[in-house]
Amino acid sequence: MKEDGIRARTVLFDAVGTLIRPYPSVGSVYSRAAAAHGVHCGARALDAHFRKAYRELMPERFAGGELLRTSESRERRWWKRAVARTFERAGCGPLPPEVVEAVFETFAEADAWRPYADALRVLERLGELGVRLGVVSNFDSRLHAVLEGLNLRGRFSSVTISSECGFAKPSPRIFRAALRDLGAAGEETLFVGDRFLQDYRGPHGAGIRACRLVRDGSRRGPHVIRSLERLPAFLLRPRPRSMPTRPRPAAPAGPLRR
Repeated sequence: MKEDGIRARTVLFDAVGTLIRPYPSVGSVYSRAAAAHGVHCGARALDAHFRKAYRELMPERFAGGELLRTSESRERRWWKRAVARTFERAGCGPLPPEVVEAVFETFAEADAWRPYADALRVLERLGELGVRLGVVSNFDSRLHAVLEGLNLRGRFSSVTISSECGFAKPSPRIFRAALRDLGAAGEETLFVGDRFLQDYRGPHGAGIRACRLVRDGSRRGPHVIRSLERLPAFLLRPRPRSMPTRPRPAAPAGPLRR
């Protein structure tokens, strides 16, 4: 380590909602991609109906109950169903299969995403401190192209994706896979993400300390940060003896959760 007192040698990040976000929104990307194939549907309506379609289909996304099994083919099928359902709900469907495919593939392009400004700054700072960095995401192989296109991939020693690992967050198996990829110990690792169940409870199940990113300030506590720029200071804290109880549920935040 390059700085005394840092208590985590490795930091793992969630991807969507923590490091990157759809740009300018899911509905805008969907609308633009469909328009290129002659299907015109408003971005605002697509944003609203994406959230509904996502919630409707979420129980079918993973297999095996609490095991949360998944695969590349399963993830691709599920996301294409989410695309089709969103357009149908918005009154613009059914979409031809080739348009569903085109909309789906648009989210493999860096132009459909933006990194958060605080993410860029903290990745630079942690690199200076000699901290190893990784990503753990409920996503599919498109994430590799996205990180490459945003010039982020080179900052990470590993990228662990649910569709490739075979298990999704909050299963401890995906976190253990990330530790194996890095040759890291759980007690020397910190996970950072914006979802309580997937990104806070999940890593604790694998023996990894975690902090939750809540950018809107709606949650407070010793395990919560409002900006990733608070992360270097958080790394100086000792491991808590026990995990706090779950806070009261918040209203749904962003439209896209992976």
